[in-house]
Amino acid sequence: MRVFDQKTLDGNPTGTRPCAAAPTFLCFRDDSTPANGLNGAQLANPFDPGAVLGENDRTTTRSTTTGVSLQATNSDQLFGHSNKFVIGGSFDSSVTRFSASAELGTIDSNFVVSGSGIFLGQSGAPVSIGPVALRTTNQYSGLYALDTLDVTNALSITAGGRF
Repeated sequence: MRVFDQKTLDGNPTGTRPCAAAPTFLCFRDDSTPANGLNGAQLANPFDPGAVLGENDRTTTRSTTTGVSLQATNSDQLFGHSNKFVIGGSFDSSVTRFSASAELGTIDSNFVVSGSGIFLGQSGAPVSIGPVALRTTNQYSGLYALDTLDVTNALSITAGGRF
């Protein structure tokens, strides 16, 4: 079994800013597209007018992979020459979970984003951001064969394939 587990936290600039027509609310990327919270409602602007807005972008990825294989080997001579034939099969399965979120905050003079506890939600077309959570599975199965024939002590021919 193999496990991959990664968590990231990146402080970044944000496309969120006070709305031009109503600076007590936040807009996303322009002055009219509402920046919504997790509840789907437009976010009120809690930030000081001179604050430089940013966001803490968090991602989590966890993949777990397991597998099994079985093979058989035959070493009988072929046409009076040493020969090794291997046949087998394998099955691998993995599950990956990914999540992401964006927390609004302010960027300080050291370029560190101080989070506010306010998370961006779905903002609708043409802009769609917000928390993401997905789960995916992959399954692989295969059959394989390999044959090595010793033509002489110094020359061997090997052929193999996998499906």
